Amino acid sequence: MVDEIVVINDGSTDGTGELLQRLSRRSDRLKVINQPNSGKTAAIRNGIQISSSEIMVLMDSDLQHIPEEIPRLVYPIVEGTAELVVGERSIRSERMPRIRRMSNALIDYLFYMVTGKRVKDVQCGFRALRKDRVSLLGDVPEGYLLDVSFLINACQMNVRMERVSVSCAYPDDNVSNFHLAKEAPRYFRFFFFQSVSRLRRMLNKSIQ
Repeated sequence: MVDEIVVINDGSTDGTGELLQRLSRRSDRLKVINQPNSGKTAAIRNGIQISSSEIMVLMDSDLQHIPEEIPRLVYPIVEGTAELVVGERSIRSERMPRIRRMSNALIDYLFYMVTGKRVKDVQCGFRALRKDRVSLLGDVPEGYLLDVSFLINACQMNVRMERVSVSCAYPDDNVSNFHLAKEAPRYFRFFFFQSVSRLRRMLNKSIQ
């Protein structure tokens, strides 16, 4: 189903790195990068850099994404109808922690206010893109803001984007690292500056 699998071990201390190295010796398709804890943005950039595939699928490693659904994300790109495909989880899913449902709904609304585009789940990390569109990651912040900034860049660059419903599978022992009280100021500051930037672009167009 895939030509290669790239796994970024972002400074884990539970033996994941050693396990991945053993597995990589069994298959040439598995590429492993062990890096000191550098965050999600650095991990994705490093993974894209060593990937040789023309179509890449990004997914988190917390077991919420189902690999069997990868073809659904890739299909629109193969058919030429999209350059970027974004997975959309149901925010009403009982399996999704309540704090994630609340934060996702708020972020989706702020995204709409900034871009005018309705995306139901801008925080979903399960997405596919053509490799020639990696410039979408050119100027994105670290942390949870990566996913929403990624899509804002796509809207500004008029990238052909499609949305695909994906399953949401949370293990019983899944613990969210997202802390709303800690992240909220960063999100509101980010969206404030995005709103100002959009207003400036609209004013410039009206002047021209």
